[in-house]
Amino acid sequence: MPLDPAAAAFLQTPAAQQGFPAEVETDPSAAREYLTRTRAGLAAVTVTGKEPVDQVTDLTLPSGRVVRVYRNEAARPAPVLLYFHGGGWVVGSPEMSDALCRRLVRRTGAVVVSLDYRLAPEYPYPAALDDCVDALGWVRENAPILGGDASSVSVAGTSAGGNLAAGLALLVRDRGLPPLAAQVLLYPVLDARMDTDSYAAYGARYYLEARQMRWYWHQYVGADLSGLPGYAAPASVADLRGLAPALIVSAEFDPLRDEAETYAARLAAAGVPACMIRADGQLHSFLSFVGQVPAVDAIVAVIVRAMQQLWAGASMF
Repeated sequence: MPLDPAAAAFLQTPAAQQGFPAEVETDPSAAREYLTRTRAGLAAVTVTGKEPVDQVTDLTLPSGRVVRVYRNEAARPAPVLLYFHGGGWVVGSPEMSDALCRRLVRRTGAVVVSLDYRLAPEYPYPAALDDCVDALGWVRENAPILGGDASSVSVAGTSAGGNLAAGLALLVRDRGLPPLAAQVLLYPVLDARMDTDSYAAYGARYYLEARQMRWYWHQYVGADLSGLPGYAAPASVADLRGLAPALIVSAEFDPLRDEAETYAARLAAAGVPACMIRADGQLHSFLSFVGQVPAVDAIVAVIVRAMQQLWAGASMF
């Protein structure tokens, strides 16, 4: 399919046309400024708006990390979705995914808990994943207070947040922790090799660039991208058996597309229920357009239905 018109318009904004600036490669603060500029460019070609949610509360965990809890008045206990924002492990916060989390709360009825995890390079791997582990324990312990079901906790994330969700699902299996209801990986970062066909086709001039992704990896795990632990690079894990049921979403014009789709196929081959959805015509980070672009809202509706079927134990695979 051709690019969605909103995505094509975004690629014509000055920030997107500039591409990943060279100064970012030596200065994380420049990366954070770059993200701010590109998101401003995105907003310039869309109409902003956030859906109302009955309760949005920022809470501080015993670890000192902050979570943003989204709840609607609905039947209790509800499924709980522990969510991790994107940003290459270097940038971002719960505010970055606020519109998406609001949409998920309203459409699924779940309690959504969005974590403000520590960022690299100040806090490299495994700091962010450790924060995710800690947040998962807190969510399970406090689910009844939140109106959630401690036996129905899922993890989700976009981009680097999808990496953290996949890594956490592996860790839950390997440590024998209570199983997750699902892992929802939204255009996730999974493979540090960056050698797929989609990287070759879309690794430049399609918003997320290959050299940008390589820089993010270096901030997170260091200069040596070989022999990474599976919790950092889930695609490197040989045995995927016994993992939580997975919903994986890719974007057609995204360098990360092939690693997401390959991971979904490998999960299915390992006997893990795995649903794969490709967002045709979309760029990486297309869920930033939620509530603003009809084509994106239609994809979100498909994602929501898949999540509800996962939680219901329906046979959709």
